[in-house]
Amino acid sequence: MQLYSFERLNQLVGQQLQLQDDAGTKVNLTLDRVVKGQLDPKHWESFAAYLIGDPSFHIPQGNYQLEHPELGVASLFLSPKSEVEYELVMNRRLDQS
Repeated sequence: MQLYSFERLNQLVGQQLQLQDDAGTKVNLTLDRVVKGQLDPKHWESFAAYLIGDPSFHIPQGNYQLEHPELGVASLFLSPKSEVEYELVMNRRLDQS
């Protein structure tokens, strides 16, 4: 999960992530853009990643396994924003060491 950061995802814009649902269905989504959140305090990272999918396959709001060769697998919550666009909102505490 630590690899799913603003900086890392921003470097992967244009690449595909594979989504898998509970039934084992897999679909590829293209990382379109990553946008910093309005609140970005010193010890927290807040951003949204927008992914584009195929209009013939609708993905309902929910938790999904996302996988990318450089990021590994993580269970994340996606929300549809349009027929083809999905939003992943991340708010995470940064390592304070």
